[in-house]
Amino acid sequence: DMGMLAKNGDQKSMPAASVVKIVTALVVLNKKPLSLGEKGPTLTLGPADVAIYNKYYRLDGSVVLVKSGEKITEYEALEAMLLPSANNMAESLVLWPSRSTQAYLAEANSYVKSLGLADTHLADASGFSAKSVSSAHDLVKLGLQAMSNPVIAQITAKAQATIPVAGKIHSTNWLLGTDNIVGIKTGNTTQAGGCFLFAANVAKGPYKTTIVGAIMGASD
Repeated sequence: DMGMLAKNGDQKSMPAASVVKIVTALVVLNKKPLSLGEKGPTLTLGPADVAIYNKYYRLDGSVVLVKSGEKITEYEALEAMLLPSANNMAESLVLWPSRSTQAYLAEANSYVKSLGLADTHLADASGFSAKSVSSAHDLVKLGLQAMSNPVIAQITAKAQATIPVAGKIHSTNWLLGTDNIVGIKTGNTTQAGGCFLFAANVAKGPYKTTIVGAIMGASD
Protein backbone atom coordinates (compact mmCIF):
# COMPACT_ATOMS: atom_id res chain seq x y z
CA ASP A 1 0.00 0.00 0.00
CA MET A 2 1.64 3.22 -1.20
CA GLY A 3 -0.90 5.44 0.58
CA MET A 4 -2.24 8.66 -0.91
CA LEU A 5 -0.34 9.78 -3.99
CA ALA A 6 -2.03 13.14 -4.70
CA LYS A 7 -5.10 15.22 -3.97
CA ASN A 8 -6.67 18.43 -5.16
CA GLY A 9 -9.34 20.59 -3.57
CA ASP A 10 -11.02 20.46 -0.18
CA GLN A 11 -11.90 17.08 1.23
CA LYS A 12 -15.48 17.63 2.33
CA SER A 13 -18.80 15.81 2.34
CA MET A 14 -20.87 16.34 -0.79
CA PRO A 15 -23.44 14.32 -2.76
CA ALA A 16 -21.82 11.16 -4.10
CA ALA A 17 -24.58 10.11 -6.54
CA SER A 18 -24.47 6.51 -7.76
CA VAL A 19 -20.98 5.84 -6.42
CA VAL A 20 -22.97 5.10 -3.24
CA LYS A 21 -23.99 1.83 -4.90
CA ILE A 22 -20.52 0.49 -4.10
CA VAL A 23 -21.46 0.65 -0.41
CA THR A 24 -24.70 -1.14 -1.25
CA ALA A 25 -22.82 -3.91 -3.04
CA LEU A 26 -20.34 -4.33 -0.20
CA VAL A 27 -23.05 -4.49 2.47
CA VAL A 28 -25.15 -6.98 0.49
CA LEU A 29 -22.12 -9.18 -0.13
CA ASN A 30 -21.16 -9.02 3.55
CA LYS A 31 -24.59 -10.46 4.38
CA LYS A 32 -24.88 -12.80 1.39
CA PRO A 33 -21.28 -13.61 0.29
CA LEU A 34 -20.49 -14.89 -3.20
CA SER A 35 -17.36 -16.50 -4.57
CA LEU A 36 -16.21 -16.05 -8.16
CA GLY A 37 -18.27 -18.30 -10.41
CA GLU A 38 -21.27 -18.36 -8.07
CA LYS A 39 -24.58 -16.75 -9.06
CA GLY A 40 -25.96 -17.03 -5.55
CA PRO A 41 -29.56 -17.39 -4.42
CA THR A 42 -32.48 -16.32 -6.60
CA LEU A 43 -34.62 -13.30 -5.78
CA THR A 44 -38.25 -13.27 -6.90
CA LEU A 45 -39.41 -9.74 -7.67
CA GLY A 46 -43.00 -8.69 -7.00
CA PRO A 47 -45.40 -5.74 -7.28
CA ALA A 48 -43.37 -3.72 -4.77
CA ASP A 49 -40.32 -3.97 -7.05
CA VAL A 50 -42.39 -2.84 -10.03
CA ALA A 51 -43.55 0.13 -7.95
CA ILE A 52 -39.91 0.98 -7.16
CA TYR A 53 -39.11 0.85 -10.89
CA ASN A 54 -42.05 3.13 -11.69
CA LYS A 55 -40.98 5.60 -9.00
CA TYR A 56 -37.47 6.02 -10.39
CA TYR A 57 -38.75 6.02 -13.98
CA ARG A 58 -41.01 8.98 -13.17
CA LEU A 59 -38.06 10.76 -11.52
CA ASP A 60 -35.92 10.18 -14.64
CA GLY A 61 -33.46 8.07 -12.67
CA SER A 62 -31.40 5.20 -14.06
CA VAL A 63 -33.45 1.98 -14.12
CA VAL A 64 -33.59 -1.54 -15.51
CA LEU A 65 -36.92 -3.00 -16.53
CA VAL A 66 -38.42 -5.51 -14.09
CA LYS A 67 -41.70 -7.40 -13.88
CA SER A 68 -43.65 -9.07 -11.11
CA GLY A 69 -42.69 -12.73 -10.80
CA GLU A 70 -39.24 -12.16 -12.32
CA LYS A 71 -36.51 -14.39 -10.94
CA ILE A 72 -33.01 -12.91 -10.83
CA THR A 73 -29.90 -14.19 -9.08
CA GLU A 74 -27.94 -12.15 -6.58
CA TYR A 75 -25.05 -11.85 -9.07
CA GLU A 76 -27.36 -10.63 -11.85
CA ALA A 77 -28.96 -8.11 -9.51
CA LEU A 78 -25.51 -6.78 -8.64
CA GLU A 79 -24.74 -6.50 -12.36
CA ALA A 80 -27.96 -4.54 -12.89
CA MET A 81 -27.07 -2.18 -10.07
CA LEU A 82 -23.39 -1.67 -10.89
CA LEU A 83 -23.29 -1.61 -14.71
CA PRO A 84 -26.24 0.54 -15.92
CA SER A 85 -26.49 1.95 -12.37
CA ALA A 86 -30.11 0.92 -11.87
CA ASN A 87 -31.55 2.82 -8.90
CA ASN A 88 -34.54 0.51 -8.72
CA MET A 89 -32.36 -2.60 -8.44
CA ALA A 90 -30.30 -1.00 -5.66
CA GLU A 91 -33.46 -0.45 -3.64
CA SER A 92 -34.92 -3.87 -4.44
CA LEU A 93 -31.62 -5.61 -3.68
CA VAL A 94 -31.25 -4.21 -0.15
CA LEU A 95 -34.83 -5.15 0.75
CA TRP A 96 -33.95 -8.79 0.13
CA PRO A 97 -31.52 -9.40 3.02
CA SER A 98 -32.34 -6.34 5.16
CA ARG A 99 -36.17 -6.49 5.05
CA SER A 100 -36.52 -2.68 5.11
CA THR A 101 -34.72 0.37 3.77
CA GLN A 102 -34.33 1.69 7.32
CA ALA A 103 -32.66 -1.53 8.45
CA TYR A 104 -30.32 -1.41 5.47
CA LEU A 105 -29.33 2.22 6.11
CA ALA A 106 -28.52 1.42 9.75
CA GLU A 107 -26.26 -1.42 8.57
CA ALA A 108 -24.68 0.65 5.80
CA ASN A 109 -23.90 3.65 7.99
CA SER A 110 -22.47 1.36 10.66
CA TYR A 111 -20.33 -0.28 7.96
CA VAL A 112 -18.88 2.98 6.62
CA LYS A 113 -18.08 4.07 10.18
CA SER A 114 -16.21 0.79 10.70
CA LEU A 115 -14.04 1.73 7.71
CA GLY A 116 -13.28 5.11 9.26
CA LEU A 117 -15.17 7.04 6.56
CA ALA A 118 -16.04 10.09 8.63
CA ASP A 119 -17.25 12.14 5.65
CA THR A 120 -19.68 9.49 4.45
CA HIS A 121 -23.37 9.14 5.33
CA LEU A 122 -26.05 7.29 3.38
CA ALA A 123 -29.68 8.39 3.10
CA ASP A 124 -30.62 5.82 0.44
CA ALA A 125 -29.30 2.72 -1.30
CA SER A 126 -28.94 4.23 -4.77
CA GLY A 127 -27.28 7.61 -4.27
CA PHE A 128 -30.20 9.36 -5.98
CA SER A 129 -30.73 11.34 -2.77
CA ALA A 130 -28.52 14.42 -2.38
CA LYS A 131 -28.34 13.51 1.32
CA SER A 132 -26.14 10.49 0.50
CA VAL A 133 -22.74 12.13 0.84
CA SER A 134 -19.03 11.36 0.90
CA SER A 135 -15.68 12.95 0.13
CA ALA A 136 -13.14 12.04 -2.54
CA HIS A 137 -10.77 10.85 0.20
CA ASP A 138 -13.45 8.53 1.61
CA LEU A 139 -14.41 7.27 -1.84
CA VAL A 140 -10.83 6.20 -2.52
CA LYS A 141 -10.89 4.12 0.67
CA LEU A 142 -14.21 2.70 -0.43
CA GLY A 143 -12.74 1.89 -3.84
CA LEU A 144 -9.92 -0.06 -2.23
CA GLN A 145 -12.52 -2.14 -0.38
CA ALA A 146 -14.41 -2.70 -3.62
CA MET A 147 -11.33 -3.87 -5.50
CA SER A 148 -10.46 -6.28 -2.70
CA ASN A 149 -13.81 -8.02 -3.26
CA PRO A 150 -13.32 -10.32 -6.29
CA VAL A 151 -17.01 -10.30 -7.25
CA ILE A 152 -17.31 -6.50 -7.28
CA ALA A 153 -13.99 -6.18 -9.10
CA GLN A 154 -15.16 -8.68 -11.72
CA ILE A 155 -18.54 -7.05 -12.29
CA THR A 156 -17.30 -3.46 -12.46
CA ALA A 157 -14.69 -4.46 -15.06
CA LYS A 158 -17.46 -5.61 -17.44
CA ALA A 159 -18.60 -3.45 -20.33
CA GLN A 160 -21.88 -5.34 -20.61
CA ALA A 161 -23.92 -8.27 -19.33
CA THR A 162 -27.25 -9.99 -19.93
CA ILE A 163 -29.90 -10.28 -17.21
CA PRO A 164 -33.53 -11.49 -17.09
CA VAL A 165 -36.30 -9.24 -18.49
CA ALA A 166 -34.06 -6.23 -19.20
CA GLY A 167 -31.78 -8.28 -21.48
CA LYS A 168 -28.44 -6.77 -22.45
CA ILE A 169 -27.20 -4.03 -20.12
CA HIS A 170 -24.19 -1.76 -20.53
CA SER A 171 -21.75 -0.14 -18.11
CA THR A 172 -21.96 3.62 -17.64
CA ASN A 173 -18.16 3.63 -17.27
CA TRP A 174 -17.14 4.58 -20.81
CA LEU A 175 -13.46 4.71 -19.82
CA LEU A 176 -13.17 0.97 -19.19
CA GLY A 177 -10.09 -0.28 -21.04
CA THR A 178 -8.65 3.21 -21.49
CA ASP A 179 -5.35 3.85 -19.68
CA ASN A 180 -5.72 0.41 -18.07
CA ILE A 181 -8.90 1.44 -16.23
CA VAL A 182 -10.68 -1.61 -14.81
CA GLY A 183 -13.54 -0.01 -12.79
CA ILE A 184 -15.21 1.11 -10.65
CA LYS A 185 -18.37 3.28 -10.64
CA THR A 186 -19.74 6.46 -12.13
CA GLY A 187 -22.41 8.77 -10.73
CA ASN A 188 -24.26 11.82 -11.95
CA THR A 189 -27.11 13.91 -10.54
CA THR A 190 -27.99 17.59 -10.72
CA GLN A 191 -26.96 18.07 -7.09
CA ALA A 192 -23.80 15.97 -7.22
CA GLY A 193 -22.52 16.82 -10.68
CA GLY A 194 -20.27 14.18 -12.16
CA CYS A 195 -18.64 11.64 -9.84
CA PHE A 196 -16.17 8.93 -10.80
CA LEU A 197 -14.52 6.32 -8.62
CA PHE A 198 -11.93 4.56 -10.74
CA ALA A 199 -9.25 1.88 -10.56
CA ALA A 200 -6.40 1.35 -13.00
CA ASN A 201 -3.76 -1.35 -13.18
CA VAL A 202 -0.27 0.10 -13.55
CA ALA A 203 2.93 -1.78 -14.37
CA LYS A 204 6.49 -0.49 -14.39
CA GLY A 205 9.14 -3.10 -15.02
CA PRO A 206 8.48 -6.05 -12.73
CA TYR A 207 6.24 -4.01 -10.43
CA LYS A 208 2.47 -4.04 -10.72
CA THR A 209 -0.03 -2.11 -8.64
CA THR A 210 -3.60 -0.83 -8.75
CA ILE A 211 -4.28 2.88 -8.43
CA VAL A 212 -7.66 4.01 -7.09
CA GLY A 213 -8.89 7.58 -7.48
CA ALA A 214 -12.05 9.62 -7.11
CA ILE A 215 -13.45 12.74 -8.74
CA MET A 216 -16.47 14.59 -7.34
CA GLY A 217 -18.46 17.62 -8.36
CA ALA A 218 -17.38 17.61 -12.01
CA SER A 219 -19.31 19.67 -14.55
CA ASP A 220 -20.61 16.58 -16.36
